[in-house]
Amino acid sequence: MKWYKKKKIVIPLGIFVFLLVVRAVMVPIAQKELNKFLASFSPTLYFHMDDLDIHIIRGAYSFDGITGKVKGQKNDFLKIERVDVSIAWREIFKGKVVTDIEVTAPDFSYTKELKEAIAKSPKKEDQATTAKDKLFPVEVERVDLKQGVVTLDDYPSLEENKKFQLSNIDGRLTNLTADKKFPLSFFNVRATVLGNSVVKTTGHVNTLAKPIEWDVDGELRGFDMTSANQFLKRKVPLTFTKGKLDVYAEAESTHGKIEGYIKPFLKNIDVIKSKENFKGPKHWAIEVVTALGNLILRTSNTKSVATRIPFSMDKGGVHVDSGEALSKAIQHGFEQQLSPGVEDKYELE
Repeated sequence: MKWYKKKKIVIPLGIFVFLLVVRAVMVPIAQKELNKFLASFSPTLYFHMDDLDIHIIRGAYSFDGITGKVKGQKNDFLKIERVDVSIAWREIFKGKVVTDIEVTAPDFSYTKELKEAIAKSPKKEDQATTAKDKLFPVEVERVDLKQGVVTLDDYPSLEENKKFQLSNIDGRLTNLTADKKFPLSFFNVRATVLGNSVVKTTGHVNTLAKPIEWDVDGELRGFDMTSANQFLKRKVPLTFTKGKLDVYAEAESTHGKIEGYIKPFLKNIDVIKSKENFKGPKHWAIEVVTALGNLILRTSNTKSVATRIPFSMDKGGVHVDSGEALSKAIQHGFEQQLSPGVEDKYELE
């Protein structure tokens, strides 16, 4: 009897020690092989991880200190503090062996060099699939994103605080192992734009449909238009001296066609023309719209400019109903005000 009790302790302990030894031996080898793969799987991009760890008790592994750069360039376009991959225990009872991924503090910069490298890279889809199968060999059911940052760094001469940036990005994508019973995957993302306002998006994706179908709605509230001057003056000769922007939008893609609308609301806005010259009809149109906006603000009681811009996209290109956009702007200024908010017009069944 004493031997039996001793055996009940020794066997599990022995298995645990064996797993620890395997972990200690295999992790350095696995990390070396993965880094070799990350450095060579793309002809234009180079990736590296500082550490790989295996968590035996909770059935997980993690990558720490991931960086990515364009080959031949010094600066990293990608930095990730940690990627944690764990067994989705809630799905075990449904008969599924799938994983959850948690990405902590990703910092991504979209540069001209990266754009050119991606364009030159052959078979981009095949490379992405190969990397996914190597790093995440078990199907992924959920992805969480925490404390992310995305910077548009195509103008590296701009100071850090003047680059277009999304920060504090948090998001979740669920039901990636969709089936006929539950065909829709769900996503939601929240981020801070240029440090002064929050943008939120939610939606669904049906990856089982061919072509893939999706719906999305989003809102941006309280955006300070003066913070956009550094970007606008590279595109059009306009400068905002004051003003706030709210934007509400919805869109849906079904049967290969995209339909949606955008509702911008500009409040207490004032725009002046910069010294640069207007070039072509596009700039002239912007000047007319700006003048109309200032007129509405100064002669109406709304103190805001708003409109609803319907759009669609198909094989024939992008189509915008500019007539409705103009009439809605005038109605909002002088007749019936538009209601802010998403209309819940588009949603996948």
